[in-house]
Amino acid sequence: MQSFFSDLRFAFRSFARQPGATALIIVTLGLAVAANTAVFTLIDGLFFRPFPFPEQNRLVYLNERAPRWNLEFTGINYPDFVIWRSRARTFESMALWNNASVNLADGGSAERVDAALVTYDLANVLRIRPLLGRTFTPEEDRRTTQAIHDAGVRILFVGLGSPKQDLWMHAHKDRVPAVMLGVGAAFDFLAGAKPQAPPWMQSSGLEWAFRLATEPRRLWRRYLTQNPKFVVLALAQLMGARIP
Repeated sequence: MQSFFSDLRFAFRSFARQPGATALIIVTLGLAVAANTAVFTLIDGLFFRPFPFPEQNRLVYLNERAPRWNLEFTGINYPDFVIWRSRARTFESMALWNNASVNLADGGSAERVDAALVTYDLANVLRIRPLLGRTFTPEEDRRTTQAIHDAGVRILFVGLGSPKQDLWMHAHKDRVPAVMLGVGAAFDFLAGAKPQAPPWMQSSGLEWAFRLATEPRRLWRRYLTQNPKFVVLALAQLMGARIP
């Protein structure tokens, strides 16, 4: 034991004489431990720890690819999903979801939280039940469109944010007898709930930068990943259309 403490004191003295090398060793060990922990957590979550859903071996994940444009995952738009679900014979049921972030308020304060935009039947697909309340039903969607129809609306402004409003308008284009315009955050601007970009930024086409700076957690994915993907897909489609 005495020899051990002697070696320990010698090691500390050596480290004290070379603080730069000691700091480098500590940082290297810290990074190595962090990397191993991250890899283990990923492997444990993907391969060893089961999903918190019953009959998980029956779950199948579907996505679309665009190999012509070298895109492994392009996502699934709602109209295609509706067609898939109506024609599916192999699957018992299908559901669609998309990651999102929303404002959660309790009357006094609000915070931004991660959420998901889902179709009404996701809970049934996963065989789960809410702890409180109930799941959504197709009837609720029908009541909303019927209320719009009964009001005699001719021009409908949809302010759900993108891409929610775009998907909603496309899915309801044959059920809502009105011209639908996606206005995004226009209602929030008019109500003063969100600040607008200065006039010089609006006239210079930089309003997107102002919105990204004011709501980075909610909008970074739209402006830094989704919009560039749209530009790539649009250009690829345009170039493909001109190729004989």
